[in-house]
Amino acid sequence: MALKVIITLVALFIVFLILASLKLFRSFFVNERIKKDYSKTPEAIRERTNAYLIGKNKFLNLPYEEVYTKSGKYNLVGYYLSNNSEKTAILLHGWKGNAEERMADAFRYIENGYNVFLPDLRGHGKSDGKYIGMGCAERKDIFRWIDYLRDKYGNDKDFILDGISMGGATVLALSGDVEATKYVKAIISDCAFSSVQDLIPNFIDKIPKIFSTFLTKMVEMWCTLLCGFSFNNCSPISQIKKSKTPIFIIHGTEDRFVPFEMGKKLYNVCSSEKEY
Repeated sequence: MALKVIITLVALFIVFLILASLKLFRSFFVNERIKKDYSKTPEAIRERTNAYLIGKNKFLNLPYEEVYTKSGKYNLVGYYLSNNSEKTAILLHGWKGNAEERMADAFRYIENGYNVFLPDLRGHGKSDGKYIGMGCAERKDIFRWIDYLRDKYGNDKDFILDGISMGGATVLALSGDVEATKYVKAIISDCAFSSVQDLIPNFIDKIPKIFSTFLTKMVEMWCTLLCGFSFNNCSPISQIKKSKTPIFIIHGTEDRFVPFEMGKKLYNVCSSEKEY
């Protein structure tokens, strides 16, 4: 009888872990693309939200092009604004965001003579994709966009990659591909996570470490089964160790989503010219 109870409890616990890991997977890797209601923005971030909205509206009144390419099976969408320059800044948005998030930031580059390009990352905005690659899948798309811009416009020769949050993780996740980044002159990464494996336990820190480790492994399993890729070999921290591109790492001490220590960790292992 006691053995039966133990087996039942173990079985229930395994079912709980499977369901909990699937829920965790969905929260990280599935984007429901819910439209944000900016009228309900908390007062604490109202100023920042207003700056975003003003920048977005200002950018959308400029003569930009909405451009399209394909990466694998995914149709991708981006916004390109020419400044008749050989220098192009590619600005990447964060997790569950879209290109509009970076339109206000684009003006810093425009005013300094850069062309600017803002893609909707796969699984975000107008681009195809059900699952979020957390930088591991999106890195391939950025290489595709660089080839596209060089082929279409011809004079886009030197690129700066500027990513925030998951966009920051994306630009670091491609930083170690030396041949593929030969046209990239500098990388700016703002509040990137060091790896998904490091990030997930931060959200389940109230449970014992042995269980959080197991849940993280199970999330990785769901990612491999459902998304068709693993984030083992293309994490920001594994790639930045191989980088030859100058990298500027930014991280705020008040960051509650990606721990501040991750920025330090990335900087410490970076093998290229770097600034923090």
